[in-house]
Amino acid sequence: MILTHSVLLRDKAVADAACEYAWQTDRQLCRLNATEPLNIPYNEYEILYIANLNNPALGIQLAIEINGRHIGNCAAYNFDPVHGSVEIGVIIGNAQDRYKGYGPAAVKKLIDYIFSQRDIRKLNLKTLKDNLAAQRCFAKCGFQNKSESLIKGQTFILMELNRKDYKKISAVV
Repeated sequence: MILTHSVLLRDKAVADAACEYAWQTDRQLCRLNATEPLNIPYNEYEILYIANLNNPALGIQLAIEINGRHIGNCAAYNFDPVHGSVEIGVIIGNAQDRYKGYGPAAVKKLIDYIFSQRDIRKLNLKTLKDNLAAQRCFAKCGFQNKSESLIKGQTFILMELNRKDYKKISAVV
């Protein structure tokens, strides 16, 4: 478990499935993540969710918790040992928990964990060009815009943070 401010990053659990199903069927939240809402019944989703818990092929999958409430997720995936890079993502699923600083706090803890536990030199991510809140969140954590990319008809901002720059930022904070 990882704790900072009141943000806890923990392994996902079966009990998280209901929250995640609600988030993955929420049209507005799915639009922010450039995904389509799920269109399967909960019982089918729960079977798939349980089957994928702790699947190492999915990378690091953590729940974000505040005061005992599961409010979102963060992940590190697409590990590339040749280039020493990994892609990360974060989602604050509950609308009432957004814009309170939980996203940047969770991302900073995830960054600290990855750089301290893995031989990674660079973190990458992509976010929709019009998702300015996500871009501000990642910029607060030291990520810099690198380029734009058109993926499946949508424009994404590609952002990057390397270990050396993060060490400089961390030393100042």
